Amino acid sequence: MGAGKYNHKITIVQNINRNLSNPPTDENGTPLENWQPFKKPWSRKEGLNARLFYAAAASQSETDTIFLIRYFKGITPDMKIVDNEGTYLIKGKPADKDGNRKELTIYTEEVVNSGS
Repeated sequence: MGAGKYNHKITIVQNINRNLSNPPTDENGTPLENWQPFKKPWSRKEGLNARLFYAAAASQSETDTIFLIRYFKGITPDMKIVDNEGTYLIKGKPADKDGNRKELTIYTEEVVNSGS
């Protein structure tokens, strides 16, 4: 696993209000989100733009981009990945494909702004 393999800087962010017992809300009662950096690893970014079949879930899911990073614990599907090209929702639990705790594969879907 060469260092040059990971040449794309990302920020993994988490909503720190999600675990509050009484999170702040807006005037309509909708919980407010407060996204803060969790970790800023180097990654390898691969585009997909294809449908992937997840055998374990027995369903199909649309995936735009895969990020590969060095292994560490704590990434959950309710986090997001941000880079200089956009924001990505994490689709499912990150995978340690080889089981050797060296690399995580994170499947994502790009967040598209509606312009409003």
